[in-house]
Amino acid sequence: MNIAFDMQFMKSGSMLRGIGRYCHNMIQSITKLNSHHSFFHFYPDLSGEEKFKNHLQQFLKQHSIDVFHMVSPFEYFPFIKLERDWFGSTQVATILYDVIPLIFHQIYLTKYADFYYHILNFIKNSEVIFSISETTKNDAISYAGIDPLKIHVIYGGIEEKFITPPSIKAPHVLAHHQIHKPYVLFIGNNEFRKNIFRLLQAFSIINKSLNHKYQLVITSFIVDQGKEILMNIAKNLGISNDVIITGYIPDDDLITLYQSAELFAFPSLYEGFGLPALEAMACGTPVLTSNNSSLSEITGHAAYHVNPFSIEEITNGLMYMLETPSIKKEYIKKGLQHVANYTWENVGREVLRGYDTLDSPSD
Repeated sequence: MNIAFDMQFMKSGSMLRGIGRYCHNMIQSITKLNSHHSFFHFYPDLSGEEKFKNHLQQFLKQHSIDVFHMVSPFEYFPFIKLERDWFGSTQVATILYDVIPLIFHQIYLTKYADFYYHILNFIKNSEVIFSISETTKNDAISYAGIDPLKIHVIYGGIEEKFITPPSIKAPHVLAHHQIHKPYVLFIGNNEFRKNIFRLLQAFSIINKSLNHKYQLVITSFIVDQGKEILMNIAKNLGISNDVIITGYIPDDDLITLYQSAELFAFPSLYEGFGLPALEAMACGTPVLTSNNSSLSEITGHAAYHVNPFSIEEITNGLMYMLETPSIKKEYIKKGLQHVANYTWENVGREVLRGYDTLDSPSD
């Protein structure tokens, strides 16, 4: 079959986030594994809906596309309201990363509900839907009413570069970011579901009781206003000198921060997959994460789980993991064994199986 990948994620802010990393690695894995399909890449024209439609249909016709894989359909916000009819006889595959706006609709659907439901309907009408976890699949069925027979769970993988010996440049990287104490690493911004505010409160409690023994390092793309909000909260909690916000950093430095951390804390309220928790495990770092959503499913017995809505549980979990060396060693060992199950090769194979359930228009 002739299969096309939508490459809009390469032109958006997603390349600095988990979705961009996911799409890039998935596409790379699929093309490496392929032995009988032909692959094409579609870079859309977003200068207007009619121009997009014309560009898409010319592309489909020119390359005789049998399956168009829309790897991140919400990328088109707020430019294009995708319509299944535009693809004609070409079959459409989509990826569903989560249904967070449906779960926390009071937070995420106050302004853009019309666009969200439109794209969700486009996903529903696609021929095959790839879900990145069983949690996302089950929530898509429960909250969105998606046909379970269309959904194929493909999970996610760990890039090989995360499974590397500690870098000799670690002292330089830590000094560059003003990290001069043992530290807890968190990856995320001040988005509601990332739960950074409860983590800051929990960290302030344990660090004061430990005479400011640790730093909390926050790594992600965060706008200046978001940084100011977080640092004001840290100041009010009396821990501003112990909180470091690095902003977005390249992967080499990120791997160093994973490897050098005492603990990776990821008490998110909801994740469709939770890739950072697995990346931390691959780097030999013990993980504290949530007991809900996909985080419980994906990390299994290899992470210490807490109720992310409970500051007390997060606090107790941080103290237990940081101050019990034998437990840290146990979770490091479990984590390294656990992540071996998550490879991009496995993801690629599952996607190819999903394609094989479709018949090309020429069949």
